[in-house]
Amino acid sequence: MEEKKLLANYTPLWPTPFGWSNLGEKYRDLNKRLIADIETERNSDEGKKGTFTTGANNNLGWQSKNTMEHKYKSFAELVKVIHSVARPVMHKSGLPTELNAHVENLWANVILGRGGYAFPHTHGQGDTLWTGVYYPKGLENVENLDEMGGFQNGHDGTFSYGNNGIGGSLIIRDQNHSKELVKAPPPHNRTSQVYDRNFSIKPRESLLVLFPAWVEHMVIPTDNDEKRYSISFGIFKHAGFHREKFVATSQSAIKNDWVISDSDDNVAQDDVTIEKE
Repeated sequence: MEEKKLLANYTPLWPTPFGWSNLGEKYRDLNKRLIADIETERNSDEGKKGTFTTGANNNLGWQSKNTMEHKYKSFAELVKVIHSVARPVMHKSGLPTELNAHVENLWANVILGRGGYAFPHTHGQGDTLWTGVYYPKGLENVENLDEMGGFQNGHDGTFSYGNNGIGGSLIIRDQNHSKELVKAPPPHNRTSQVYDRNFSIKPRESLLVLFPAWVEHMVIPTDNDEKRYSISFGIFKHAGFHREKFVATSQSAIKNDWVISDSDDNVAQDDVTIEKE
């Protein structure tokens, strides 16, 4: 009798949903208008106290008040673009297709000089489902915004597991602190999508990233005096969540201190594709 082979089955549990889109060259003009409107707002309003302005020695940032889409046409245009990308991404994650989530409550973030940062935080509050960031300007100039690698083939360093060590990068955090107890052999303990707690995103013009509101994220300190622009937003179950009190100050990291891992070799491993509805 032939001996039956044993099967070793592998299934990742509780993956973190994540979506992104490169809006590319088509949105260069909108990006310029967004930055101009951000500067107009910054020169006329002191903004709000949030994650880019709160914390020890963190006086190098500015955040606008919420609902910028009600004040500037450029932000209102961006809402429509975010919605068109977010809807299929959220449905791909398992949310029902009949859920017509609403993109609202946009605000701008600016880091004004070397050393500015945003401490670890989340955007979840009320009926918030997802959140995200759009970059009207990247950390460096890109000649052709339509040319961008994914997670593996043609990878251009925009995405990587671990902390990429590039000042001004967005770090998305796995809140499973117990992972620090696993001492996998390097470099896999810091570059694996399983064992690492960090995922790095280097800001790039026209890049939109999306993730659930409960995902912890932060910005590591910038290393030059170039202004870093980003736009944050909420995606809600119901329309009309226009509350000025909505501020991204949920602090799930320890006393606002940095909790970031070192990484010797950051290599992104998987391509992510979103099926069109």
